[in-house]
Amino acid sequence: MKIYHHIEEIETSGKPIVATIGLFDGLHKGHQHLIKAAQEMAHRLSADCLVVTMDQHPLALLRPDLPRPHTLCSLDQKERLIAHLGIKHLLILPFTKELAALTATQFIQPLIERGLIGMKLGYDNRFGRKETPPLTTPQFDHQLTQLGLQIERVTPLQIGNTVVSSSRIRAAIAQNDLPTAEALLGRPFSITGRVKSGRQIGRTIGFPTANLIPFDPSLTLPEEGVYISEVRHGDHIYPAMSYYGSTPTITPEGIPLKRIEAYLLDFQGDLYGQEIEVAFRAFIRADQKFDSLQELQAQLQNDLTTTRTFFTQHPLTLQ
Repeated sequence: MKIYHHIEEIETSGKPIVATIGLFDGLHKGHQHLIKAAQEMAHRLSADCLVVTMDQHPLALLRPDLPRPHTLCSLDQKERLIAHLGIKHLLILPFTKELAALTATQFIQPLIERGLIGMKLGYDNRFGRKETPPLTTPQFDHQLTQLGLQIERVTPLQIGNTVVSSSRIRAAIAQNDLPTAEALLGRPFSITGRVKSGRQIGRTIGFPTANLIPFDPSLTLPEEGVYISEVRHGDHIYPAMSYYGSTPTITPEGIPLKRIEAYLLDFQGDLYGQEIEVAFRAFIRADQKFDSLQELQAQLQNDLTTTRTFFTQHPLTLQ
């Protein structure tokens, strides 16, 4: 997959271009539905398919007074997931104040000059500087067709009675409803990052863990507790037991130190400095403080039994 960061960099095979655009936070099933529809449109028009996205959430720049928006995947995850869909051309635009100030016409004109002939858009997607008064979706589409573009939209994707959306997935994660999050994402909710050396206390009780530093500090995080998980390291996927919390048994009170740790089952090796992905499959228990390391060790043995039993009944799902 070719990745571009400026419109001028785009190099296709000489064919015209059909594009879709969005933040694609989480690249959930709704986003996958849109991108596949864009691929079908491109094939129908004998064009190359281009996915356009941004390098950060627009609100992080436009509303710095608000808490930083929580996201569902880091940029590197988004790139990998889009490539997995078979996309050959990905434009990741730096979201700047200059970009935010462009009207839809100003934004799209350089793409037309690069060969854009059509766009497949989400059912409510509009881009460019907000108009006053706001344009309706038909008005927005008419504005683009006046530029010579063919505009098509997809209908909302529903699973059961639920419309697939990033906000619904974030709500499911906040409620520890991992099965719903997984169903809407099309994969387990996961976090990528790099392993950093920790206090190594887990080694002393038979549970050496990889301490994960997420690549994106604004990622949505699960409830504090212990989880059945999977860990990707390179081309290998391992069943695992993961933890997110403040390690109250071994951390002095008053020190707000929350961490993500993963214990890979039957793994031998050194992960320090390595990139891994931790996927959360099921919730085991809430975080709690034990009176001793021995009590913690005994509970972790019970958690490990629960984890091993889970994987006798459920396959690994990371790809």
